Amino acid sequence: MCKCDLKYLIRFYIAAILVGIIVSPTHLSAGESITWVEVNFPPIWILEGPDKGNGILDGLISIYEKNMPVYEHHHVAANITRILSMMKEGQNVCHAGILKSPDREQFIYFSIPNCITNLHKIVVKKSRKNSLFGNIMNVSLEDLLKNTNLKLGVSKSSSYGTTINNLLEKYKEKSTILLRSGQDNHQGLIRMLKEERIDYMIGYPWEITYIDSQMDLRDEIAVVDIKELEGQQWILSYVGCTKNEWGRQVIEKINAILLKVRASDEYLYHVLKWLPESVKPEAKKAYKEHVLVITE
Repeated sequence: MCKCDLKYLIRFYIAAILVGIIVSPTHLSAGESITWVEVNFPPIWILEGPDKGNGILDGLISIYEKNMPVYEHHHVAANITRILSMMKEGQNVCHAGILKSPDREQFIYFSIPNCITNLHKIVVKKSRKNSLFGNIMNVSLEDLLKNTNLKLGVSKSSSYGTTINNLLEKYKEKSTILLRSGQDNHQGLIRMLKEERIDYMIGYPWEITYIDSQMDLRDEIAVVDIKELEGQQWILSYVGCTKNEWGRQVIEKINAILLKVRASDEYLYHVLKWLPESVKPEAKKAYKEHVLVITE
């Protein structure tokens, strides 16, 4: 073999190795990885304990990851305040179940709807329910916020949907609202409720049921409907990614995946898994009517 042939072969093999490194999934560029930011918010995410990884969004993210094999997937736990700051700062991160609001649309690209949940409720200690509300099962949140003898506990930077958010914004300077932040803000609010450091809080029924069982608070918590939410029953959530070119491309891919998998039994299982059995048939119907019909 002549020297020129040997040199050609050496160059060929070196070039092949370099190409292999570049295209190998283990050597992806920053643009080909996704960091999923997650909140310690059972049973949406369950980041610790015996049920770790069995949260609603844990399951949905696993489906997205299976359908995005080209990407490296990373997971970072943070509270919602930090997550929103990361997105505002332009860091390449995605949240798998965020609520949409006009303010958030300024710095987040949203997918088509990916999940559904029933509305928030007023949450109180069962032993205090009658003294606070009597036999009424439907109370005005605005009336409660006006009452200077009562204190509401809410999670700082959480979104509770447009109607509740507007009321919280209206009364945000009042002493009747306590804002709590931190990774365990929801569990912390339940503890504060139990200790009567707050009088009531706002939560999802499945959230309260889960925390109730985990904190051994059975039969200590009661929920009451919010009058301002009459006629509404369901809230849609979305995948949200930082509003830059990277985020636009990821959301484009997520939308294609959602259109393919949202109606599957596997996907629906994760959406409904933590709801009470009595609610699942209605939730399944609402999912078809409010989520699956939105395709762009």
